[in-house]
Amino acid sequence: MIRIRTALLLAALASLVACQPAEEEPTPFLGGGGDNLNNTPGPRPGNNETPEEPEPSVEPVGQGDLRGYVATTDGRAMLGLEIRVTSAEGYDESTVTVDGGHFELLDVPFGEILIEIVPEDFAPVRRLLKHNEDSSATFFEFLLRRVTTGFFDSEVGGTVTGDGGASVTVPAGGYVHRDTGEALTGALVVRLAYFDPTEEEHIRAAPPLYRLLPEVDASRLVSLGMVDVELFIGDQPAQLGEDRTATINLDLTKVDGLLGGANAVPAWYYDTERGAWIQEGQGVVTRDKRWIAEVAHFTAWNADYTNNDSCDDEEVLNMRQCGSNVGACRPGLYRCLTSGNRLTLFDGQGGEASLCDGSVGPGAETCNGVDDDCDGSRDDSFPGKNDPCYTGPEETRGVGACRDGQTGCLGAGPALSGMLTCEAQTLPGTEACDGVDSDCDGVQDEVDANACGPNADCFNTDGVYGCVVRE
Repeated sequence: MIRIRTALLLAALASLVACQPAEEEPTPFLGGGGDNLNNTPGPRPGNNETPEEPEPSVEPVGQGDLRGYVATTDGRAMLGLEIRVTSAEGYDESTVTVDGGHFELLDVPFGEILIEIVPEDFAPVRRLLKHNEDSSATFFEFLLRRVTTGFFDSEVGGTVTGDGGASVTVPAGGYVHRDTGEALTGALVVRLAYFDPTEEEHIRAAPPLYRLLPEVDASRLVSLGMVDVELFIGDQPAQLGEDRTATINLDLTKVDGLLGGANAVPAWYYDTERGAWIQEGQGVVTRDKRWIAEVAHFTAWNADYTNNDSCDDEEVLNMRQCGSNVGACRPGLYRCLTSGNRLTLFDGQGGEASLCDGSVGPGAETCNGVDDDCDGSRDDSFPGKNDPCYTGPEETRGVGACRDGQTGCLGAGPALSGMLTCEAQTLPGTEACDGVDSDCDGVQDEVDANACGPNADCFNTDGVYGCVVRE
């Protein structure tokens, strides 16, 4: 769980101790924030007057936007998908993904927030985020892993097998409502998502492997295989009842080199309320390299070793921003780069090439009212810019005063996308007796009937033009 340090203001009695900052013990996200202690003096003996209570001290809370995109592990952008953001302080807002799988929520209060994405046919995403000025300038990525669905009688149970040969066997009977604990029976739906530890996009879609509880001398988990399992009876979320267990079976042949002959590997489950992995028992490794574990509840389960390397907790939680926030570009964060099922933190200070996760742009500039190439100027270099152009009658082009202009972009905003304009051109105008062929008809003013009108003629006397009315 992300630690929250909050200054607890202790209102002191007059002439007694001064205020001291205090550190809260870690609390689960859904349990709310720390207490706001305000020790106010009560009435003194023999004094019936109730002292006026001081105004509570309210520390201002900032706010910032939250932006990102959602795609599947095979690269397909998800449109129309609900993104819900909540906090223990009562914030609860939703938005949906639009073109490219992008989403945006404005003015989200700073502090710890929970981001939830629960799509059909995909494993749910629930991520804790410490929202602050850095995260409001960051473009976040959420990847979704497709599920395999099995249908059973809850009093019979059964086995569902997903990708990679991963399977889960659920018992006959003993199911309860996930939230209330009430007994449930009926048609049982089992949703199984398998995360292949040798596939980079699978690891990126999984809950972060660098958050462990309790904190140990290892910075992260090395995944040998992972599943996310959900149960439903009717439309009710279900869970295994007391004294009931299910069996998870994973194929470890792809990661045989990491086993080192071990006959057991620890089992870890992901606590969505605290945003961290917790070890609970272990799974047996069979001769044919299968990992078999008995579990008493369902969430994401992982066959993992702990590993101490550069991806330590503090570095990851305080990762530096990378990329650009100019124009259409959005910055990301230097993150743990996957190599097979291993994670290594790159901080952009040397070594192997760093991974700027979640960054967007720059792209090719187009006429759309947007700074696509993120150079600080919009519509400044799109194809065709400054090409010669002319919008008057073709027979007047280059005649008299008429001259070509240069192609520009109307570009006052995305609503005018693709609308070009011809800048600085000279089009046919009203003819006058001035020696200039303003109407671009190729006729000199002295003989052009348009120069002075129907009752006058244009005369040129030593370069001085003037109209003379006919008698």
